Amino acid sequence: MASDSTEANIHRDSSASSTNLSTIQQDGPDNTSRAIRQLSDLVVELYDFSQTIPPLSAWDQPANDAGVGHQELGLDHVLKLSQRFIVILNHITVNTTQPATVPHPLSNSGPGPTIQSTPPLDQPCELLALSGYLRIVEIYHIILEHVSACAASRKRTKANWHIMSLPSLTVGTFTMESTSATQVLVLVTLIEVMMTRSRELIRSMVRARKGGEDADGGRKMFSVGEATLEGFRPKEEATLLLARRVRRFVAGFGHE
Repeated sequence: MASDSTEANIHRDSSASSTNLSTIQQDGPDNTSRAIRQLSDLVVELYDFSQTIPPLSAWDQPANDAGVGHQELGLDHVLKLSQRFIVILNHITVNTTQPATVPHPLSNSGPGPTIQSTPPLDQPCELLALSGYLRIVEIYHIILEHVSACAASRKRTKANWHIMSLPSLTVGTFTMESTSATQVLVLVTLIEVMMTRSRELIRSMVRARKGGEDADGGRKMFSVGEATLEGFRPKEEATLLLARRVRRFVAGFGHE
């Protein structure tokens, strides 16, 4: 549920974050360090957001009590946080790829200098990124459960979608009705797309540390990141499966 002051704070935080993200677009160790600091801040923001989501048990309460009625889940805000996570992770994974020899753009005389990449993240930083990813997946899972509960309630009581307040969706000059099942479908699809992209980047980051030899010529130890991802795989799959199931369920309402 978001008050006016909370919305103002979110707007300021988002504006500041957009400015900060523009500073990590260049390559280099310094910018990677800056990206790690921003990732740390983002993990805290994700935790704070997770504390604002009402429990699923709220659906069992009367609408005039402390239930979910007319509460704002802040889905637009978590999508912004997810996009920031993707931008930061994309920067980190691009900079930790293998060195490449790049030809000079104005010359046909052959390759130019080799551009050295930033070394793969160490395990503490890797765990920081995984912490953010795990939080995003858990947030998406609970939001999808809320959407599912809302759809079930709507089907049972013939109520409107506004029993769970959703942000307006605008495409150019067209704004979709917030009570439209079509809007809910679009938002659920956005969740699935954001999560899938985040998963791809996280796996790419973990693969950068996998295999090869360490500085002493021996095999690298089994990555903590690999173990974490393997243990979290059931939650990933359950969340994506829930997204597909909710999408099919909501699609049954047509364009209501």
